Amino acid sequence: MENNKRPGKELMTLNRIISRQINLIAREIFEDNALPPLSPLEAWIISYLYRNSGKALYQKDVEAEFHVSRATVTRTVQNMEKLGLLERSTSDRDQRMKQVRLTPRAAALHESLNADIFRRIDERIMEGISDEDIEAFYRV
Repeated sequence: MENNKRPGKELMTLNRIISRQINLIAREIFEDNALPPLSPLEAWIISYLYRNSGKALYQKDVEAEFHVSRATVTRTVQNMEKLGLLERSTSDRDQRMKQVRLTPRAAALHESLNADIFRRIDERIMEGISDEDIEAFYRV
């Protein structure tokens, strides 16, 4: 391999580009559907709670999952609660702990957005790439 080729650097760059595209597409979808815009953290929290819907999850779990402060999670969860996306309740075991759950509205939103986001991302990523190059990508 030539010294100037760095696959790790290229993969990191590609990851950043795809992440930006995901955020742009999500904003487009929210605007198209007259939904209030969500921050990337709010969208990730919805996804996290959706994937773990069978578990009792608390604000501290969200803090740990996303490596953010208690204040950030509290502010974010309060905003999501106002938007009708989350419900909070006090734990039976410890009154200081707040359990968080998606509302049915947020679960439905996640399902439709997830499918639409990935469809749009695939369309943008594949734009202008030949079938032969796509096949080579999967071979590698």
